[in-house]
Amino acid sequence: MRKTAFLLRRLAVSLVAIGLVAGLCASGAQAAKYSLTGNSRAQIGNGLPIPITGQPVPANRIFAVPGAYARQKLSQADPKDFYLDPGQMKLGDLNNTGAGLNLNIGVFLANPNVFQVRTQLAISGPGAALGVQPPLKAGGRTGATAVQWCAGQAVPPLGNPACGGPASGPTAQNGVLRYTATGNQFGGPGQSSLGGNADVALKQGGTPPGAVTAIFDLATPNMTGAAGGPFGFSNMTIGPVPGPASGAGVFNATAGGKLVTMISNLGISGANNNATSYGAPWTTGSLQLSVTLNAGPTNEVFTIVGSDMRVSGIGTLSLVSGSLSSRTISGPNANRSWANYTVGAIIPPTPAMSSHGLAAVFGLLALAGGYAIQRRMRK
Repeated sequence: MRKTAFLLRRLAVSLVAIGLVAGLCASGAQAAKYSLTGNSRAQIGNGLPIPITGQPVPANRIFAVPGAYARQKLSQADPKDFYLDPGQMKLGDLNNTGAGLNLNIGVFLANPNVFQVRTQLAISGPGAALGVQPPLKAGGRTGATAVQWCAGQAVPPLGNPACGGPASGPTAQNGVLRYTATGNQFGGPGQSSLGGNADVALKQGGTPPGAVTAIFDLATPNMTGAAGGPFGFSNMTIGPVPGPASGAGVFNATAGGKLVTMISNLGISGANNNATSYGAPWTTGSLQLSVTLNAGPTNEVFTIVGSDMRVSGIGTLSLVSGSLSSRTISGPNANRSWANYTVGAIIPPTPAMSSHGLAAVFGLLALAGGYAIQRRMRK
């Protein structure tokens, strides 16, 4: 009887091992889950962080959710393809009920057409509405090793010296993005979902500090963020949203344009400052964003750089992206985006076994049980 019990224990241990091996084999053939922490942030032009924060770039307020993970193939050599399932990075939620997200910042010193911007945003990346997005990978940032792309062009030309952007219309700008690959040209498209609104106080009269007249544009961002889009991607804001916030008034403002107290409500309709944005993919290389016809006192010309420090899939992965945008009243901007990931240990897979394997296991257990009963009856 003891021998039978010993054999049953050995069989159970073997079955668990078989299940674990099967799970690991499946993960290697597909993609194993790795623990993930990280953060993300964007910056519109010289003055507006998204989400709003008083910290310098690239400090942030978008973080990996608890239990976040990335998927990578065990069997693949470095640099491993990087799969990020929807909703791994979040600020608030897409129903815009996150607490403490209603923030404002004065931007007058960066753009004399705007006093302040107040946002109440929800950000989730990658965006669930976009479905499972392709992995970031070597060669995923399409185009040549060095490529220059102009706002409004459908595909990236291989070094276009003119690059003037759209020639006419309300979104005309001279925006250009210049990518320079390092190493394996790692990157690719990957976009977030957006919710909430942005209330922009546009200048009507007066100069801060002191009494100013502001007219408001309460706009809803497009549900799909432009940053991280493939070359040629563009979208437009949905606003303005009707309501009392989209009007005009006289306010006391700080030197930076932040509205402090209302002096009077003018009782008129708000303005329409719709934005058109052109996105571009993520990269671990170098990205220069340039807009020189912006309304601020200095040109918006920025260079940002990513990196891939993973070894066997574990380590840090820093990606950069951006977009070029133009608004009917406040003008064009060059917009930067950062995503910083720290990939940790493999999350042990759930033991996996096919239906045929399970049938065989149950058959063996039944045989072992029958054998034990027979021995007991003979005694």
